[in-house]
Amino acid sequence: RAREANLFRGKAEGERADVADQIKTDRAVNRVADNIAKKLGEAAEQVSRSKIRTAIRKEDRKYFDDAEALLLESGRITKSVAENNGGPSGYVLALIGEAS
Repeated sequence: RAREANLFRGKAEGERADVADQIKTDRAVNRVADNIAKKLGEAAEQVSRSKIRTAIRKEDRKYFDDAEALLLESGRITKSVAENNGGPSGYVLALIGEAS
């Protein structure tokens, strides 16, 4: 019985830890998304994706792709292929509507 009880508690603690990690990640993605939108709002024009990404704190860049996807899915930003006149292809981002 003690072993079963310990196993049950261990599973419950693991699930709580997973939920806590997911909440932290979701908060970080939302924070980075807000930072991206703010930086695009300050620019008031299209900005290269790489320029926005490097403007994000280094430790937050791991959330950039998810934050960008969140902004695209919610219709807050647009993403277009950049015209580079024969240079390497890239993307530009632009805020839709008001900055938030």
